[in-house]
Amino acid sequence: AYTQRGMLLLDAGRLAEAEQAIRQAVAISRKQTAEFSGRYRGRIAGRLTKLGIVLRRQGRIAEAESANNEALAIGTEQSGGDPLSNIWAETYSIQGSLLVEAGRFRDAEQSFRKVVDLQEQRVTKNPDSQFNRIGLVVAHHNLSSILRMNGNFSDAESSGRRALTFCEKLVLDFPNTPEYRSRLADSYDILGSTLQMNGKQREAEDFGKQALVLSEQLVAEFPNNPEVQIGPAFFRNNLAYRISRSGRPAEAAGLYEQAEALFDKLASDFPDNPKYRCWTALVGSTLAFALAETGHRDEAVVAARKSLGMAEKLIGEFPNLADAQLALTTAHGNLGMVQYRCGEFDPAIASFKKRLELTQDREQSIESKEDETAVWFFLAMAHWQLGERKEARQWYDRAVEWMEQHKPQNEELGRFRAEAEALLNDSSNVPDGECPPASAP
Repeated sequence: AYTQRGMLLLDAGRLAEAEQAIRQAVAISRKQTAEFSGRYRGRIAGRLTKLGIVLRRQGRIAEAESANNEALAIGTEQSGGDPLSNIWAETYSIQGSLLVEAGRFRDAEQSFRKVVDLQEQRVTKNPDSQFNRIGLVVAHHNLSSILRMNGNFSDAESSGRRALTFCEKLVLDFPNTPEYRSRLADSYDILGSTLQMNGKQREAEDFGKQALVLSEQLVAEFPNNPEVQIGPAFFRNNLAYRISRSGRPAEAAGLYEQAEALFDKLASDFPDNPKYRCWTALVGSTLAFALAETGHRDEAVVAARKSLGMAEKLIGEFPNLADAQLALTTAHGNLGMVQYRCGEFDPAIASFKKRLELTQDREQSIESKEDETAVWFFLAMAHWQLGERKEARQWYDRAVEWMEQHKPQNEELGRFRAEAEALLNDSSNVPDGECPPASAP
């Protein structure tokens, strides 16, 4: 009863109460195990994994890892060597999520690969189990996402398409189960993100739109289900991101504004869940850059500074929460871009360097490296505008090198590169005796 109550409280965003309830469940299981010669020891593991989830949501990563490691040790002991015991898949999945939060993306990939392998075996053994089938869908979601973060776009797309196929069949078989339809929206969105990284922009946007439409249908049908409330905000933001990357900032700005309002409402409705506040700050920051790109620079400055203030407050409260770290990093980078567009070159450089400081000792996903490369192009332009030619060329060369090695066809980076190249190649800005950089091939 305490475990069920805890998970309901977790769904409602009441994290402190959820933790208290699940800790009571763990304590009861420990007491029963002591009184009945270890008979209930397996229950401890299941409840510890759920405690790990609650702790992770609160940004308490070390405590979450400790709970999950204990669960994994108990699972190894209790499974009797059966690799298909559910506790293995659940614990490895949570372990992978914790490793992502800690920025250990390669280790996380290994955990998620184990989960996919286990879930595929479980479905083969019992193909009629809905629990096993949806477990396989979620396993492929996680694997596809981490493969994309690690730059393995081909395998990420393959895993994403498998998740979509499995989930479409589940929805066809059980059309009245909202969880399966919600997972289908996730499948559309995750595959769309990977397709964009693979340069398939139109298909990426189409899947993003399908995710948004389905999520809005679910909210209309289940207005009191907190699990489906985040969909319209999250998918709007992701669709806006794809549109912005393709060079349509005005269209993206409208979607960002809607997403920011929805996340702000979620943050108000569920004040114990810091992730909604993080996403409000993150979306507001990306909106600021879109506004700057469309010439609304005064509005952009206000939005950028507001988002930075929110992110700084969040990182003060939750220094280990990955979403708070992402919000702060993004806020500094986007503020720098807004400042550059406003002609404030010294402040822009300061913002960019703060953004780089935040990630210099951290393993980064390929998306984060793309964002960092964009910052390098802007740093090159800002230094050039201040007459600091040597620094400008160093940052430009660094950005070009990474882009050509990793993402030569990236549309947004290509635009920033062309802008920087045009500025640095402008003969009117080159002092006598200096040579402009080589043109792009």
